[in-house]
Amino acid sequence: MFREAMNAIATRVRGFSAAQRGCAYVAPGLLKVLEFAGKVAPSITLLTVLVGVMSWLSECPQRRANRINGDWSVVNSNGGGRRAALEDLYKRKVDLRGLYGEGGFFGSIDLHCAKLAWAKLNDSNFEAANLQHADLRDAHFQRARLTGANLTAANLTRANLCEAVLTGATLDHAVLTGADLGGSDLSRASGLTQMQVDAAGRGDWNTKLPAGIIAPKSWPVSPRLRVWFGGVIGPTETVCR
Repeated sequence: MFREAMNAIATRVRGFSAAQRGCAYVAPGLLKVLEFAGKVAPSITLLTVLVGVMSWLSECPQRRANRINGDWSVVNSNGGGRRAALEDLYKRKVDLRGLYGEGGFFGSIDLHCAKLAWAKLNDSNFEAANLQHADLRDAHFQRARLTGANLTAANLTRANLCEAVLTGATLDHAVLTGADLGGSDLSRASGLTQMQVDAAGRGDWNTKLPAGIIAPKSWPVSPRLRVWFGGVIGPTETVCR
């Protein structure tokens, strides 16, 4: 009877969708329950358990959708649990483009290769986060804390990093084309090159750069310095928006 039940499960699982099959594989304990039931209970009990398993598997996609919707609600809120919810969405391979996480704490989170283009993450905390190879195009990190974050090969094209703190961040091969670095602190960032800074779209006299890196001439200069030079050098308007 037990062998027949196992064959029935295998036949049914082959007809499931990918999401349903995934639930079947992550719940091996269900098969042990069936085995135990087949040894110690009558056939009617085994049949009841089998029907329950089939029902559980068939409802798996809906449970997954409910979990994802719940995680989105938490991340989009201003309450607690946002880091765990975002981590769960990432592990479920959810598209995170346009994410709203302003003011959230996401310290030490692992989001390598995540798709976070257009994400709104102003005033958030990503200290020591793993953002290697992440797609952060047009993302908003204004006043965000990225201290010690790993941004190796991250795509920060046109990202708003105005007044962001990136001390100790790793920026090897990161793409900063068109990025806003106005007022940001890159003073102890590692892997940052002159070429990356030159490619940035904006910066100003408040932008702190590592030793050996020079601010592009197109960046606004200090109003006081402009006065000293009789108003003949560079613009003075701030670039933070």
